[in-house]
Amino acid sequence: MMGTMNDALKFTGFMVSVILATVLIMITVYALVNHLTFPGNLARIEQLRADILNVQIAASEDVAGQVTVWNQRIRENQYWNGQPIFDLLVADGWDDVEIIELP
Repeated sequence: MMGTMNDALKFTGFMVSVILATVLIMITVYALVNHLTFPGNLARIEQLRADILNVQIAASEDVAGQVTVWNQRIRENQYWNGQPIFDLLVADGWDDVEIIELP
């Protein structure tokens, strides 16, 4: 019976280790993706800033919708970047990004 208990504890320890390793890998991948995609996201934001200044394009509901979505993403990233521990996951550059002003 003692052998069965030890086997169960070993299996439980193994499963906990697998779960923790999986979570750690997921967090690391999220942080890498967030940091690596920041320059591309910044380029998209700057393109929207340029598009919103073009009257014909700015009148498009699609552009206004994109601006709204990106403004939400900017604010969310700024919020999470200010939180302990989570700031490691979010690129620091988000703190310097200003929201896109709608005309």
